Amino acid sequence: MFLARKSLAFKREVADGGIVITADTIVALDELIIGKPKNLTEAEQTLRLMSGRKHSVIAGVAIMSAKKSESFFVKPKFPSRRCVQTKLNII
Repeated sequence: MFLARKSLAFKREVADGGIVITADTIVALDELIIGKPKNLTEAEQTLRLMSGRKHSVIAGVAIMSAKKSESFFVKPKFPSRRCVQTKLNII
């Protein structure tokens, strides 16, 4: 539970009555977990790899207060579409 551990970094805020919400997302293609691209080249390679192929997007959320903590994940379904070959532009 990476997100639950991540929430613990905010222990002081929670002790002061705050609520901490953390979230992260991963993408899985077949048996491969695709990490976040480090640069534009990796982003383009990832989009080409995923183009037209079914993949899973899994979003995890952890919510923590001084009295309670909960975590869950969602795995929405997306249609598989082929990416149009184009050059990515950074704004």
